[in-house]
Amino acid sequence: MGSILYAATVTRPDLAHAASVLSRFISKWNESHWLAAKHCLRYIRGTSDLSLVFDAHSSKRVALGYVDADWGGDLDTRRSTTGYVFKVYGGVVAWKSKRQPTVALSTTEAEYMASADAAKQAIWLRLLLEDIGLGLGDQPFQLVNDNAGAIALSKNPVNHDKSKHIDMRHHFIREKIEDKTVSLAHVPSVENIADLLTKSLPAEAFVKLCQLLGMKRLD
Repeated sequence: MGSILYAATVTRPDLAHAASVLSRFISKWNESHWLAAKHCLRYIRGTSDLSLVFDAHSSKRVALGYVDADWGGDLDTRRSTTGYVFKVYGGVVAWKSKRQPTVALSTTEAEYMASADAAKQAIWLRLLLEDIGLGLGDQPFQLVNDNAGAIALSKNPVNHDKSKHIDMRHHFIREKIEDKTVSLAHVPSVENIADLLTKSLPAEAFVKLCQLLGMKRLD
């Protein structure tokens, strides 16, 4: 399991969701988990030449973050999964797939919580880019999400009945949007590469998102 987690963390974002799910059962392993791990290992063996490729001409945008969440995907706890991917000049530099700490009562809430998590990563990455001379200046760090409700909630300063129960730490993103540290815009679901990190996908969709991540087979 450690080898899968290492690859998923360092070089293979396509493994991140599988590694995140499998790691939940390390202390309570059974045959179904062993079969899932073997399936993952067979996939790794068949894609050992699949790598993240940085193309110097892929994008003129300094930085962009994709964020997504499933809703209640963990059938044991009904907690949702956060996924985010960050690109710098079109190349993937950071990603995460993790179960959310609390149960979300709607898709919008799950996506909003994921966006708040991604905003924290964006701030760290923004500071790193400034340190190496690639600062964004006065421009906010652009995040994109495929849930219109979460985007609207992030820009709404009023705690109305549908959102006042959400933990205050998740409203952090509102403050960062107001001070223009980050921004949150819409992206079509089929183009949201963070979807790869939130749930198991059909093969065709999985392959397409791997390509959008910039993963290619090396000769």
